[in-house]
Amino acid sequence: MKKTFISLLVLALLAPTFATLMPMAASYDHENTYTIKDFDVKTGGGIILYPNDTNETRVIRAEDYGFRYSKLMIFNKDGLLVEAGGDLVANPDGTNGSCQSFVSIPAGGFMIAFASGTQGLQACFTTAMEGAMLYNATMSTTYPVYGSYDKSAKTLTIRYDDPEKPSEDAPRFLFVGNSTTYFNGTPIKFKAMAAAAGKEIVVEYCTYGSAFLSEFADASHERGKALRNKLNTTKYDYVVLQDAASADYFMSKAALDKIIPLIEANGAQAVLYMRYSTGDEGTQRHYSNYPRLAKDFDLPVANVTGAFNICRREYPDINLLAEDLGHHSCEGSYLIAATWLEAYLGINPVGNTYTANLPAATVAALQDCAVKVAEEGLELPEKDTSITIDGKKYELVSKDKSYKVVGSVYDGKWTDAADNGLPLGKRTDGTFASAGDETSIGCWSDASGTTSITIDLEAIFKLKAFKADLWGGTWGIPNPESSTIAIDVSTDGKSFTSLGEATPEDLEASGEWKGKLFTLLLEEEVEARYVKFTYTLTDGNKKFCWSSEAAVYGTATEQPPVGGESSTEESSEAETSEEETSTEEETSTEESTPAATSQESTPAATDDGNATLWIILGVVAAAIVAGVAILFARKKKA
Repeated sequence: MKKTFISLLVLALLAPTFATLMPMAASYDHENTYTIKDFDVKTGGGIILYPNDTNETRVIRAEDYGFRYSKLMIFNKDGLLVEAGGDLVANPDGTNGSCQSFVSIPAGGFMIAFASGTQGLQACFTTAMEGAMLYNATMSTTYPVYGSYDKSAKTLTIRYDDPEKPSEDAPRFLFVGNSTTYFNGTPIKFKAMAAAAGKEIVVEYCTYGSAFLSEFADASHERGKALRNKLNTTKYDYVVLQDAASADYFMSKAALDKIIPLIEANGAQAVLYMRYSTGDEGTQRHYSNYPRLAKDFDLPVANVTGAFNICRREYPDINLLAEDLGHHSCEGSYLIAATWLEAYLGINPVGNTYTANLPAATVAALQDCAVKVAEEGLELPEKDTSITIDGKKYELVSKDKSYKVVGSVYDGKWTDAADNGLPLGKRTDGTFASAGDETSIGCWSDASGTTSITIDLEAIFKLKAFKADLWGGTWGIPNPESSTIAIDVSTDGKSFTSLGEATPEDLEASGEWKGKLFTLLLEEEVEARYVKFTYTLTDGNKKFCWSSEAAVYGTATEQPPVGGESSTEESSEAETSEEETSTEEETSTEESTPAATSQESTPAATDDGNATLWIILGVVAAAIVAGVAILFARKKKA
């Protein structure tokens, strides 16, 4: 009796601890005890346990313990699994691109490392990861797994239940993208936040490191096959799409043209995840690309770019990036999930009780940013692309203008040609590449080494400056060092005047890439509507014209647009007629310039109004006479 009383007293004293470690369930679907091989040593088979008996977080570097081929599970002081992953690459000098080289063990907690399949732990690990795709890193977990160990007995006990089958009406999300989606288990956090808000959802992955949407769009690509298999075997409610950091608008749009019909055939709603950027250039690119794509395809979009910008501005002490400064941290992952919650489910994240083990103040700040970006919208001030010469401002008048190309189509990520062979528009989108491997490059080639593009500015401008870039020196692409770019202009698209060759200067380039920016500044402005850039490549065997932009700077003239050859093959007769009508109307107004008036205004033109009136009266009179004649004939016949 005394022994029973003591046992009950001990249980009563430990009740709070057991309540935390093990919810009130009497038993678990899985409760197994494993043998610990050793403590605090390098991995090498079996289970290695790393305790943290201190009141501070313990940091362990991969290079010290060799986690390259080990799965990791990290438990907090209450024995709850809070992080999992593994296969960390030792990265002492940062040269191999690993995004995570260390792990952190909470105060009072512990970590285990084991090889895949060790003593049945793999099944627990797989369950805890909830289908997440992850490489060479760890991520926050939400699945309830509990662990405890006995150091003297060298035993580890793991307890967890099998996953419950989701409700049939639970919205199902498929995430398609790369590490910007899957890193740190962001979809899992999204699911946990939804659950905390009383909304059950299901999340699945179709994500791969460094993936482009163009690869998912390609039915012959392994990633394209994986996406089609997902869509053909499972019914989804939403498919979240995120493209690579370097993907430009044209590349993403071409991919969505093929992916959207697949999603619609599944019966799902496509939504966009406007990914974050680590710099101003990427931010500008995403703000330019994603809202445009959302408008093209009428898709909802989660503005994570904006959420990160707000957080950096208002909460600069919160670190949103992982140690490689290219992926997101746990805080960044939480902010993404909160933004998704608002954008995709319409649920306000403020006050959400899921915290991902982050401090309360940090959670509140991140939730606040997710709400503010929803109110802020997708608008971002346009980047000023003008230049100032001798105190005078010249606009980028070539931006978004159409052009013709003399050259052969390049097939690949750096193409500037649509399926119909016409230019995509990369060369006049106002964006200069900052590296030779960016997909903003629009390539055309020719065996002779000479290609050209002719831009239609759609009106006569006073032109002052011209700029174009060339990249190469690797991948078999000609070194721009010995290349030239000549500039010609025309008012009618037929007769061109040479302005000379542009002067090259070095661009900052990485690795073996070489970059040149060619610039031509005129002493006097020249009036023209058409501008031809002729590229002559003299180096290398592959005559790829590797360029991202052909820019023309000028100011508007007072003259109306003039006629000329259509700059695209898509112009119809109806479109040409409308342009001509518009031009005639403009030249007949009081605002016409003296030059335009002297060319267009004639006595006949002055009497146009009277002539039109007499014609109308004549037609009406003829109709009346015809009607009277018909009535008279009917009466006579009767």
